[in-house]
Amino acid sequence: MLLSYVIARKTAELVNEKGIFSFGKKKYVAEPPVELLKKMADHFKDGACIALDDVVRTRTQIEVPIGHGLTEEMTELEISSKIYYEEEVAKLVYDLKQNEWKYIEK
Repeated sequence: MLLSYVIARKTAELVNEKGIFSFGKKKYVAEPPVELLKKMADHFKDGACIALDDVVRTRTQIEVPIGHGLTEEMTELEISSKIYYEEEVAKLVYDLKQNEWKYIEK
């Protein structure tokens, strides 16, 4: 599934950003399972967005918020890289140690 591939690729870019001690090692990021993405389908029908610019990164996980209620028009979103939304309805959490995704509904 294309969405799963894009989420994994964008997350891999975050994980593999050049750090002080990276030494060129690239970490593999698993694609989120299709079953997990199907849980988000209702939010997408209502206009939710995956806010990859607003991720929260810790040593052990990466949290990708799913926002609802965009406050800008699509033409504004094409110009700006920042997405503004009214509320966070869910989040995708990638566990860096176990190399797996979780879906947390709010």
